[in-house]
Amino acid sequence: MEKVNIAEARRRLKELVDRAAGGETILIARDGAPAARLMPANDVAQKKPYFDAELARKRLEALPMDSRPQQEIIDERKKFERF
Repeated sequence: MEKVNIAEARRRLKELVDRAAGGETILIARDGAPAARLMPANDVAQKKPYFDAELARKRLEALPMDSRPQQEIIDERKKFERF
């Protein structure tokens, strides 16, 4: 992975974009510290979303359910919690 500073990235933007489109990843630094990453667009599109609804649904279905009425559960918790 090549590391370039912002000024150099501005001068070579077309070249860096072409290289990223070809599969490379280029790190852009500000004052020597990483600030941005230039990478192929298809890499970004293939990443999984942070929230996976299907996985959340499966985990929720696997949780044991309490069959007592809601108010009974709330009253029981109030005995042990301070508000």
